[in-house]
Amino acid sequence: TIIRWKLSSLNGKYQLPLGTFLANFIGSILSASLAAWAIVESDHQGAQRWEIPIIKAVSLGVAGSLSTVSTFAKECVEMSEKNATYDKKQFVYAYGTMISCCFVGLAVYSPIVRYIS
Repeated sequence: TIIRWKLSSLNGKYQLPLGTFLANFIGSILSASLAAWAIVESDHQGAQRWEIPIIKAVSLGVAGSLSTVSTFAKECVEMSEKNATYDKKQFVYAYGTMISCCFVGLAVYSPIVRYIS
């Protein structure tokens, strides 16, 4: 949550809330990489290992506290309510965040699971 708090200081400096975008983007990378690592570990070492629950806990705890849906939704609503010209910015911000986070998650997860496991 300290990383998230530090990133939130970037929100007022640019036209779009860059801090929230970066928090969600980094959270997607962490979540995808830790999920892939858990799958690789369970395939190679068996599902009885103690590392798997720890990896999943770190994924939920760190990546979950870093990424934020509530702030993202609040900022999208605030942008669209501000005035009519912000509707385009809100559209670009909302869809840009969702598409880029999904893409980077797949880009990190797929090669690890496909080629290492």
